[in-house]
Order: sequence, then structure tokens, then C-alpha cells
Amino acid sequence: MKTPLLLAAYRLASAILGLTGPIYLYWRGKLGREDFSRRGERLGRPSLERPGGPLALLHAASAAQAAVLPPLVEKLGQLGFTVVLATGNAAAGPFHAPRLPPLLHQLAPLDVPQFMARFLDHWRRISSLSPARKFR
Repeated sequence: MKTPLLLAAYRLASAILGLTGPIYLYWRGKLGREDFSRRGERLGRPSLERPGGPLALLHAASAAQAAVLPPLVEKLGQLGFTVVLATGNAAAGPFHAPRLPPLLHQLAPLDVPQFMARFLDHWRRISSLSPARKFR
């Protein structure tokens, strides 16, 4: 089966961004749009250790998307999940409310296959604990 043209173009663009990602992040940092200290996270290198037990990974690209997550985070915490929030920028980062369980915040990696794989491999550790629970 032949690869569709748009998919091939996306793969090529991803490969180029993978090579130029560090330069791109440096340039964005100089413009004040990236946090230099968290650049590794954008390259798929999480800065936090994965806690034991069940984990829920949520993604919010903007502060507006993160603002609607507290009820979901609260429910996941009640079910025993540790919540990791991956955001596109630090401004959309963790929200704090007294009723919410602890929340781990990481910057989402650039949309490059190897960066995403590294990020997901870190958080997708197979646990010897009980199998994943189903939502009711």
C-alpha cells in the first residue's frame, strides 16, 4: 500500500523538526516563549520520576483547555490515579485548588515521533500492581 502524500509530507517535516528541534527551542527561548530550564521536556525527556501505581496522562494545549480539567482530575484522584498534565506551554500549567489531588506537570514534547516515544516510554512503565481499573 502506498503512503498518502500528506502523510509522507508530515513524516518528512517531523524528521526535519527532530533534527532542528533543539535550535528551534533555543530560538523560542531567546524570544521569551520557552523556558530554557525545561527544554528537555520539550525534547521528550521528562523532568519528573514516574510514581508507582495507576497513572492518568492528560494533555491540554492551552490555558483554556487546562481550565476545564479540575472535575476530571478530581474524579481520577478519587479513583486512585496520579494525574500527569502535559501542556504546550508553562502558562497552561498546573492549576491549584484545595480539593484536587496532587498533579504532576510536564511540558508536552514537540510533535516528533522520537520525542513522543521517549516521553511515553517514561510514563508507560509496566507496573506489577493491580491491573488498570475500568471507569464506572
